[in-house]
Amino acid sequence: MLMRRALTGDGLRERLAALWADHFTARGIDGIWPGAQLPYIETAIRPHVGGKISHMLRAVAMQPLMLRYLDQGKSVGPNSARVQKKGVGGLNENLAREVLELHTLGAGGPYGQNDVQALAKLLTGLSYDVKRGFSYRRSFAEPGPHVMLGQPFGGSVPGLSHITDALDMLARHPATGAPLARNMAVHFVGATPDPDPTRAMATRYAQTGGDLAAMTLAMLEHPVARANGQGNVRRPVDFIGAAQRALDLAPQVMPGDNLRQMRALLLGPMELMGQPLDAPPGPDGWPETDAEWITPQRLAARLGWAMTVLSQLRRTLPHPQDFAQTALGRALPKPVRHAAARAETRAEGIGLVLASPAFQRVCAMSAVNRRHFLARSAALGCSLAASPLITPVTLASAPVDARLVVIILRGAMDGLAALPPLGDPDLAALRPEFEQPLHLTEFYGLHPSLSPLMPLWQK
Repeated sequence: MLMRRALTGDGLRERLAALWADHFTARGIDGIWPGAQLPYIETAIRPHVGGKISHMLRAVAMQPLMLRYLDQGKSVGPNSARVQKKGVGGLNENLAREVLELHTLGAGGPYGQNDVQALAKLLTGLSYDVKRGFSYRRSFAEPGPHVMLGQPFGGSVPGLSHITDALDMLARHPATGAPLARNMAVHFVGATPDPDPTRAMATRYAQTGGDLAAMTLAMLEHPVARANGQGNVRRPVDFIGAAQRALDLAPQVMPGDNLRQMRALLLGPMELMGQPLDAPPGPDGWPETDAEWITPQRLAARLGWAMTVLSQLRRTLPHPQDFAQTALGRALPKPVRHAAARAETRAEGIGLVLASPAFQRVCAMSAVNRRHFLARSAALGCSLAASPLITPVTLASAPVDARLVVIILRGAMDGLAALPPLGDPDLAALRPEFEQPLHLTEFYGLHPSLSPLMPLWQK
């Protein structure tokens, strides 16, 4: 999780994964379950951040961690085959209530207790096995039909398809777009977002049948959402991840395989800052409000970490002025620049930058238009993986080196011909057919047919 934030080239995807992981919070309480949250996010959340909400909703509802968290595996229909045979069972409404109140229609949405009970009966049968994962236990399922929001689902023979039909209906419901759009706006724009971009996002959601990429693009296109406002305070995981990213830490120096060091340098401080790993406080996930994160004790933990830990992760620290520019870019305030320049040591200067109010907050979104967004995006759903585009918004930008990436869809030219290693003394003997290449570096050249790329490299 921390390594993704520190090393990713896909900042938008990381923010979206965090957003939807909060929206569909599931937590392991005991036994082996506390370690199941990150796999849950990787399998149920991350693959769908650029797709339809219905696909994510289905994946979440069938995840063993979610079923365990909300005790769904213990829910047995009062008229199910199991009760008829053994006389033991009980209906659990937890998952049904969370699906309606948190995951789709929202608190105060157009549903009542009868709808909660109907969905709870419909969801009976969803279960899991520790070794095999998700399972559907038909003997636990309540025969239908079940009327939810005026629509009948299921029949005399229960089936998993009846559940997916109901979840798809909730994902497409006209009331679902508004709470989802507000959650996204609060996460990206601010704790009290302007209603105009939220309405635009909800409208796009409805127009596209619950397409999350389209809703994200509607937010990025809206001028109010892009205005230079004050972003939310970074949560501890984002604060630490952004600091590691700004410091340009190499993967091998991160204590990923050393659990004791990981706890001492990263996870323990995160907990002191108020965000213990894999332990969100409730089904609605981690809070977005500043007051939850900036308390005297939690702020002191941030400042203490900033001043003491980074020098243990990187022996040779950059100059504080360079670090300040890397960490904050165009958002670098003059007082922070001056403080970094006057620091007595590099560790102190970097700590002052990280402790500054400017670094504590997520930067306002940079201006972006549709053409730019699509041009910089990878092919994921509606071209959503726009990593370099949003990285300055979400994570401190990392230093950039000169790289020329060439993708050749032409069988007659291999990589050795495209970028011949001129510094290799055996090259002429091995490949005498080479044309005279253009010089990129002392060691590498560029095939003459690729000469239009030379100006790009020279920039």
